[in-house]
Amino acid sequence: MRLVHLAAGAGDMYCGACAGDMALVRGMAALGHEVVVVPLYTPLRVEGSAPHAMGPIFLGGINAYLQQLSPSFARLPDFVARALDHPRLLRWASRFAVRTSPAQLGPMTVSVLAGADGRQRAELDRLLDFLGAQQRPDVVSITNSLLSGVAPAVKQRLGVPVVCGLQGEDGFLEGMSARYRTR
Repeated sequence: MRLVHLAAGAGDMYCGACAGDMALVRGMAALGHEVVVVPLYTPLRVEGSAPHAMGPIFLGGINAYLQQLSPSFARLPDFVARALDHPRLLRWASRFAVRTSPAQLGPMTVSVLAGADGRQRAELDRLLDFLGAQQRPDVVSITNSLLSGVAPAVKQRLGVPVVCGLQGEDGFLEGMSARYRTR
């Protein structure tokens, strides 16, 4: 079976969800499955060597944040968007950024959950173009439900099952203001 796993990075922090993602990927690979991990937001922090193919970063933290601030950032040329998604730049920026503060990321979280109707549509389109250019997977796995807004577009474009995990969203949602949590 060929699996594509969409995994959210946590900048330069060690993250329990990232560790869980890597355990899933290692387990699937140990069973003989082909697994490609596609990082979202920032590079994944992996202890040891990555036991799998790692795709480029999509929904890069800088691009996604800028597109949240202004729709004009969605029209950046591809080479500029790719440069903003460079792992070294994202690692450097994550030292100074918002981190994963639910109180500050409420608007962007709601927008990403809106999928094709959200402000990060250009980022979603780049992800879909990449996935469509790869060997068709048998299933696409999404690390957590806060990224489930990409599921309908992935399902429509690739025509494969999409599964989604649950890992710590409740704590993140509790930290959001009620305005965004209810949405």
